[in-house]
Amino acid sequence: MGSGPGRALRLALGIGNAPVVGTATTFRPKKGYPMLLEALAELRRSVPDAVLLLAGAEAMSDDAAAMAARLGIRDAIHLLGRRSDMPEVLAAFDVFVLPSQTEGMSNAILEAMSMQLPVVVTAVGGAPEVIREGESGFLVRYPDAGGMAARVAQLFGDAGLRRRVGEAARRRVVEAY
Repeated sequence: MGSGPGRALRLALGIGNAPVVGTATTFRPKKGYPMLLEALAELRRSVPDAVLLLAGAEAMSDDAAAMAARLGIRDAIHLLGRRSDMPEVLAAFDVFVLPSQTEGMSNAILEAMSMQLPVVVTAVGGAPEVIREGESGFLVRYPDAGGMAARVAQLFGDAGLRRRVGEAARRRVVEAY
């Protein structure tokens, strides 16, 4: 983990080869940040050096910051703010997640899949149309943080699975979108 075009961002953040779960979202409740934080806390029980890179937010809401502190994960979260270099940001991720409670057709999911990232997202909005479960990504029910954490941990533990799902994700986007 941690090679290629995303390497510079990883080095700048001081995370080197840590397993990186990433997303592009905000700290609005409908975007599922409580599920995201709970999933990260759960994930770190089995992958203690996992970190979260979050593009789109400059700062945490007070509620999110309090929750991250209570869960003991604040130091594992890197806020990247609004970015104009999303291909480089996505290249720093090992797995993309989107824990939305509600969503339309998410451009963020399509962008991640186009970058050959395995995705683990909630089965809301257009996600079930885009993702072929277990082939081009994984769907979990909202607010199943444990399910999201388990899928991410599975991907972190199996480089071949990460590669296969990422390749299938890219094919799916190229063929259908």
